[in-house]
Amino acid sequence: MYRVAVIGAGGVGAVYAARLCAIPGVEVHCVCRGAHQEAIAHNGICVTSIGGDASVRALPRARCALFSRH
Repeated sequence: MYRVAVIGAGGVGAVYAARLCAIPGVEVHCVCRGAHQEAIAHNGICVTSIGGDASVRALPRARCALFSRH
């Protein structure tokens, strides 16, 4: 099991977090604040791209969000 922290889950960091969640055995933590933290906690992350779509839901934690595939 690998644990990865994405520091700054904005536009770019959130894409990396969503892609990393698709890898079996990888636990991803995002560190973010403000509006990004609220949006990710409420909506999760959804990435749509020509390279394939990724969608993850957030599991709320104290100061970050832990993601899992769904």
